[in-house]
Amino acid sequence: MKPSSYIKRAIIRRAVADQKDLEIDISQLIDDEAIELAYEKIVDEDIHWDYEPEFRCMGQETNIEPPYSRHYESKSLAFQFGSTWIGWTYWYGGGKHGCPGEIEWIDDAYFLDCVEKEIMVIKRTFTRKES
Repeated sequence: MKPSSYIKRAIIRRAVADQKDLEIDISQLIDDEAIELAYEKIVDEDIHWDYEPEFRCMGQETNIEPPYSRHYESKSLAFQFGSTWIGWTYWYGGGKHGCPGEIEWIDDAYFLDCVEKEIMVIKRTFTRKES
């Protein structure tokens, strides 16, 4: 599957869970074509706007260098789907008339490799003694 299909499938599943009248069989979402057809259905119902922005904001910030824009700020986010990590660029900012949520991000998603390390950290907090 393409990286965008993982995201679209997650959005479809959330929409089906919330919208009981949607006639989408989530057990059939096993390949790119089936996911695209189901996603088109929620776009036609005009309910994808309820779920895309929510998913766009969630995720874990990564150390991947995001693309640059002189109009918006950006950071790289990732989400884990089972053993697969998918990343995307989260655009934000832009001031009063900016609309970073309208920038395409799902189709620009990408696969990530993730290596986890457990690190022990010592944190010291100091306060001043009363004399």
